[in-house]
Amino acid sequence: MKILTIIILFSLYVSQACGVSLIGSGIFCTTPNDGDTLNEGFLGTGYEGSWTETIGSGATLDEDHTLTGTPPEGSCTEGLNVETSGSADTYSKPALASALSYPIVINFELYVTTLTLASWNFINVFEAGVNGGSSDIHDVELWKDGTGNYYIVTSGLSASADIAFSLSTWHTVKLYLHSAASSSYLQLDGGTKYTFTRNSTVPDQFKLGALQTSSGEVTDIEFGRFWVDTP
Repeated sequence: MKILTIIILFSLYVSQACGVSLIGSGIFCTTPNDGDTLNEGFLGTGYEGSWTETIGSGATLDEDHTLTGTPPEGSCTEGLNVETSGSADTYSKPALASALSYPIVINFELYVTTLTLASWNFINVFEAGVNGGSSDIHDVELWKDGTGNYYIVTSGLSASADIAFSLSTWHTVKLYLHSAASSSYLQLDGGTKYTFTRNSTVPDQFKLGALQTSSGEVTDIEFGRFWVDTP
């Protein structure tokens, strides 16, 4: 025990002296157990859970991607990267162990390096849908206005409540689908809760990536981790 303690203290000393963070380097990093339904940190080779990939023409998807900059605490330094340059959706879909019921709380860490959109166009970075039915009953969208500003929004949220979104910055996204439909909300970085009325249909599948893209649009998107809670 004494030898182990000395090794740990020495490692911490080296990390501080050299400016290297061991937390997030994969040495001490594990995916936080924040979601009772799904926890995915994209650590190690492949996925931590069971996921299915759909990769469009000319696109790439890498679940072992080294993340840009300093991701939020808990995201470590490895994640999911999606790059597209056309109109073919590219995403990864996790397997769900059991049927869901409201409330459902979807959380993910998001970094967008490139998002080339025409004015007033959008893409989805998240969709919740029904297998064999509508694939998009809930979503998280990124869109661009006529002056080059970017916003994050969800279906059902008033246009006047669109949330300003910065590229090349790590964000934490929370989509809270409340048991009381009209109390649902979208929240960015722990800030204001923008309420909306959710769809009554309960989703049974999630998609994370670049969806509903159009010809000429270019994306480079990173996801640090993804977790789902059903409180």
